Amino acid sequence: MSRVATREIQFQAAKGSRLSDDDAAIAGPVLHGMAKDGLLSDRRVLDAARPQRSALHKHFTWDDAEAAEKQRLREARNLISAITFIVRDGNEEELTPVRYFVNIPFKNEEGGGERLYVTLPVVHENPDMEAAMLRIAARELAALRERYGRLRRLNEIVNWDALEILLREVG
Repeated sequence: MSRVATREIQFQAAKGSRLSDDDAAIAGPVLHGMAKDGLLSDRRVLDAARPQRSALHKHFTWDDAEAAEKQRLREARNLISAITFIVRDGNEEELTPVRYFVNIPFKNEEGGGERLYVTLPVVHENPDMEAAMLRIAARELAALRERYGRLRRLNEIVNWDALEILLREVG
């Protein structure tokens, strides 16, 4: 009789998420168990989280007024992020639209942080903002490497060594 090796799965929170590793260790197995043939929908997760005794319940906003406000803020962020622009300089080549507003973290006077949207032309005129945007880009590229780094084809075409250099440069 052949024996299939079993692998232990350890769940942890994704870098940058609002979920703690302890919460991921609880929610991960629940979500894993809910996945049918490896597939899981947001609707199934929401429905499973509705009972107060559910391990997933605390990860949702159940007060309708508060949830509605959060949804409207999400819609505002989506609206801001949907605006792109093209600068035409008389050259008739097809130009690629880019986002007009970018999200950059700022320190407020109390030392706390907030995220504001800044127009890309203003970012390019301000070395500190441009450096902040480069740090964000480097972290996002590192997250892409972490998420998709096991795809052989991607590893053939992406220079991850250059990303390491960039990460060291921007801190």
